[in-house]
Amino acid sequence: MNRMERRTAFLDLAGIKSIPKAIQSEIEELMKFRHALRKLESQTQQSNEEFGDIAVGILKEQTRQLRGLSEGRLNVPRDWKIISTQKLMNHYKERFDAVSEDDLNYWASPGSDAEEYLQIAESSYRQHRTQMTRIFVVSLSDLKLKTASVDRLLRRQEQAGIGWAVAIRGEVPYEVKHREIPLDFVLHNGNKAVSLSRKRDRRYETIFATDNADGLGPYQQMYKDLIPACWLVNQRFIDNYKGALPDKSRDENEIKELTQERNKRLAGLTEIESEDKVFVLVVTKTEDTAVKVKKLVKLANDYSRPTRRKVNYPAVLRKVS
Repeated sequence: MNRMERRTAFLDLAGIKSIPKAIQSEIEELMKFRHALRKLESQTQQSNEEFGDIAVGILKEQTRQLRGLSEGRLNVPRDWKIISTQKLMNHYKERFDAVSEDDLNYWASPGSDAEEYLQIAESSYRQHRTQMTRIFVVSLSDLKLKTASVDRLLRRQEQAGIGWAVAIRGEVPYEVKHREIPLDFVLHNGNKAVSLSRKRDRRYETIFATDNADGLGPYQQMYKDLIPACWLVNQRFIDNYKGALPDKSRDENEIKELTQERNKRLAGLTEIESEDKVFVLVVTKTEDTAVKVKKLVKLANDYSRPTRRKVNYPAVLRKVS
């Protein structure tokens, strides 16, 4: 048995009978580098023990990523989010549809990667005309206390080519916001991949649509079920959001049914500004953003008074496992 056969004989146990020459070459090269690294670790064990620790950490991270990719997932440290986002947007150029929850501090902080993140999105919009939307799920208290921050955030999103919407957290149905899906994700090209920040272990994960991966349907459904709670939008969001709906015709009808009930409750408080009566307030000129945010705060306050009752959503919403 020659050297290559000895080193790959274990693959027979996994039912792999033939290995393409290109793969054989890669395996041979990896084994060569691994052997050289072990030798170097041994040589520096006394003089530079830290080198070995660093090398082991890097190899563990690479192994973790390789394992994830074999399951249709890219799982990287949170600090690698920008690199991951850039690579994803280099390949998925058609659509970018996101949901963000209670993260005004992130977008406002000069120490975060928010601006770099937006620059990647803006570049994709300028170069490829990527259709982009983002739903911000915001509490009424944040809208009241951070009106100026919300105004700056929405203006910057508009500048980056993003169609934005503001959903009031208190108007999101209980069964929607308590699903086992974080309200912080990005859908790439509709149903090709979804990226999300995992707060429990500070990782940034992308799940690809493959035979081995779970369906991305629940994330598309979540996006769609947040639409009726979006009371303030810009015109670009109206123009772009329908392309993110998993079943456009059926979903549009469900959204209209839900918003019709809401609009009845709003009768006497305001006029519904979007032509299809789905969105309450619409910003058509960037300079009107601050005025519309303040109007949204007043409207939400009036709407939520004890004499008025919330819309009863459950009869129409589909359950998502």
